[in-house]
Amino acid sequence: MRVFAAAVVLGILIAETAVAAGIWAKPGAGMIFVLAVDPSKPGRVYAGTARGGIFQSADQGKMWHRVTRARRPARIQAVVVDGAGTVYASDADGRVMSSTSAGATWGILDVGAPPAQVTSLAIDPRTTPDTLYAGTATGEVRRSADGGRTWRASGEGLEGQAVLALAIDRRRHRGVVWAGTLGGIFRSADGGARWTKLTSLAVRELVVDRTRRGTVFGANGALFRSKDSGATWRRLAPIRFALSLAVDSTERPGAVYVGTSYESIMKSIDGGDTWAAANEGVPRLGEVVELAVDTRTKPSTLYAATSALGVHHSTDGGISWRPDE
Repeated sequence: MRVFAAAVVLGILIAETAVAAGIWAKPGAGMIFVLAVDPSKPGRVYAGTARGGIFQSADQGKMWHRVTRARRPARIQAVVVDGAGTVYASDADGRVMSSTSAGATWGILDVGAPPAQVTSLAIDPRTTPDTLYAGTATGEVRRSADGGRTWRASGEGLEGQAVLALAIDRRRHRGVVWAGTLGGIFRSADGGARWTKLTSLAVRELVVDRTRRGTVFGANGALFRSKDSGATWRRLAPIRFALSLAVDSTERPGAVYVGTSYESIMKSIDGGDTWAAANEGVPRLGEVVELAVDTRTKPSTLYAATSALGVHHSTDGGISWRPDE
């Protein structure tokens, strides 16, 4: 009996190991929190996960491989890629990592004192080199104009709020940056040195619509829109449980996508006035925790990261989606 019991236990352990190996072989290993497309190479995209580190796909999200493991089971907070293909990522330990080799090797950046957990990242590609912004849990936005070697920090006007989202306003002059927090939405016109509070709406996601002047979307369960550069905001129906946002700027005007936890993906072609489901192939009840658009591919490639079912991609404007392999 003991031999039989031991064999059963051993069989269970082997089965669990095999299942774990299969699960951890793809981004669906744990919840995928962030996606970032590589503007230097069409079709290359990175996924930051909750427990498995960072993954990369070079074929528009069909196949994935891990490029860095988590030092411990903790989420990747943010990932961005600059115009030269350098990848920047932050993890729950507060580290900011960078790779100039598409994830083959990584270095650790010193983002300045005092140490702070980096909760969001953004890149302004209109400067030379690209300007990197890092939002922190302590209500600062740190800026680097030399690839992360040196940083300038400011939190003036941010009221000590953790910066959960950063967005570059590319319709305006360089240095116009938006910050989303649970205490409100803020904007800086001088590269993050000083901030102005625009509204007390709590948001975790922000996206600036480059195809519509003055239009910004924010999400935190509800979906909000401003059409006057943040002066006024309107809650958009019928969107509920909004988790993620993206705008495909190759369409004129842009197509707006929102990822939710009840309808998967919704799409608007009129700036958010009306919405239709764009989720064929994506599980209806799956949480779409992140969206990204690669405008360098023709047509654009849309990516949708789900809470437990990997990354889906679409090349027909969200009409149909395919899972990773």
